[in-house]
Amino acid sequence: MGTREEDDPDRVIERMAQLVEETSPRSEETSSLDDGGHPIARKHRDAIRRGARTTETDGE
Repeated sequence: MGTREEDDPDRVIERMAQLVEETSPRSEETSSLDDGGHPIARKHRDAIRRGARTTETDGE
């Protein structure tokens, strides 16, 4: 199984959430990323998205 680069950071996060949901022993234990979450987790997620967008505009 190979890997491929994803250009859209939101799609990456959506795919990660989908994989977590699919592999969770009880799907009711997972929550949407849009439901808020812990403030530190939100801050980290926002920083990752900003970094991904900066990389896109820098042409990397």
